Amino acid sequence: MKTKIKDRLLRTVLAVTTAMCFLVSPMTAYAYVDPEAETAEEEVVPELPAEEEEVEEMGPLTPEGNLTIVDDYGSPEKTGKQFITVTTKNGNIFYIIIDRDDQGENTVHFLNLVDERDILSLLDEDEIKELKGETEEEETPAPVVEEPKEEPEPEPEPPKKGGSKVAMIIILLILAGAGGFYVYSNREDFIKREKEDPDKDFQEDEETNILEKMDTENDKSED
Repeated sequence: MKTKIKDRLLRTVLAVTTAMCFLVSPMTAYAYVDPEAETAEEEVVPELPAEEEEVEEMGPLTPEGNLTIVDDYGSPEKTGKQFITVTTKNGNIFYIIIDRDDQGENTVHFLNLVDERDILSLLDEDEIKELKGETEEEETPAPVVEEPKEEPEPEPEPPKKGGSKVAMIIILLILAGAGGFYVYSNREDFIKREKEDPDKDFQEDEETNILEKMDTENDKSED
């Protein structure tokens, strides 16, 4: 019995280990490929030649030009229209169109700017008058009559109060200050005059008169 149990254990261990080995080891899977498909892929598709774009041929200009080309260099394609703008020293701009689709002479068009004078020169006198009349009516707007606005009367300025009183007060203060300064500067003279005898001047005058009379009498007696 023991030997049988050992055999079963060994078999189970071997089975588990073999299963683990199969699970761990990588296995390469081979896919089935059709050989005809491989040959089809290897075939190179030939490149088709690029289709050349058809250039639409342009005809010459309807009006005939007024100049002829003398020298024409550096233009490999002798087709199409060539536009050239030139400016003079005075700032005038001119346009040159070379019609390379036209053959023969007079294939160059020399143009300039068109202004109102050029357009008016193509019109009749009646059409010019009508055009000028319409433009004058459009340019001259109707006169707008402005209603006169009443200007508000200026409000009378209120009389200034207290101006004369302030001036009088200032003058009185100045006079009082001047009088006080005069009294303060001459206070000693005023004190002396108060102390002196008021009859002193009268007595001196009488003495002088008596002396004068005595002198006159002496003079008369000597004569």
